[in-house]
Amino acid sequence: LAPATHEGKRCAQPPPRGALGRQQARDTSNGMRDEQRIVVEDVDGLLHGQARTFVFEDGGYEGRGFVMMLRDEGGETLVAYRNRCAHVSFDLDMGTGEFWSAKLGRIYCRTHGACYEPRTGICDRGPCVGRALERLEVERHGRDAVVSIPPLGEVGGA
Repeated sequence: LAPATHEGKRCAQPPPRGALGRQQARDTSNGMRDEQRIVVEDVDGLLHGQARTFVFEDGGYEGRGFVMMLRDEGGETLVAYRNRCAHVSFDLDMGTGEFWSAKLGRIYCRTHGACYEPRTGICDRGPCVGRALERLEVERHGRDAVVSIPPLGEVGGA
């Protein structure tokens, strides 16, 4: 797996919109894509509620996601979600890379105020209560994270 890069540089910040990082993905003969595995570098240094964003190929479009660090007395956990509100398909962060509201203790949509429980992605306040963010599988590999993007048509269980 290769780390996400932009113009040959290692990215601590996400690449600009429209720039896909290095990833493992290929098209199969039926036009569907295989699972993608995206390396998100240096998640080890993230504080509670901080996130790193990434992009992925999404059926000819640019999909966006984020990996967030959750730290508490029980230890640390990484979660990964597609960067798309369950209420309206807008980016949660409006391009800022900030998803966490420390005041609310929730992942927060900056467009309409939906609040999501960080470990489950379920909305518990706002216009889409009971609906959930699209969770992505994430694994820790040393200081980095590897996010698995399901084959086209399977993101979010579709």
